[in-house]
Amino acid sequence: MNATTERNSVHDGIYPATLKKINTVTTPHGERHQFIFLLDDLKTKNGCPITLMRTTSTSLAPKSHAQSIATALARSKNLSNQPIVWDIDLIDAPCFLHVENQKNKMGRSYSNIEAVLPVYAEAH
Repeated sequence: MNATTERNSVHDGIYPATLKKINTVTTPHGERHQFIFLLDDLKTKNGCPITLMRTTSTSLAPKSHAQSIATALARSKNLSNQPIVWDIDLIDAPCFLHVENQKNKMGRSYSNIEAVLPVYAEAH
């Protein structure tokens, strides 16, 4: 995605979503993970699916953003107690996204994913 690409924007809130892809990219700040989420049942005015992206460092320290996202997604897929392969096991994981709009350094507003929350299965 380059600087002129239009990004999807939604209102502040909590949205049901599904993880669709994880990319690892190299930026001027080093390698970063890109988590790409599809917002369930929401479409643009043109009828296209709405996706949002959360970029994190590649650190998997216990309190890192990437680890927090992976943990929430693993809980949604009941994978919490086993080793996971991110780009296989976490894809299509359902979740909730806490989204808040913010402005970047250039003053452009964007929908920031503040947190990824797990979806818990109903107790039987």
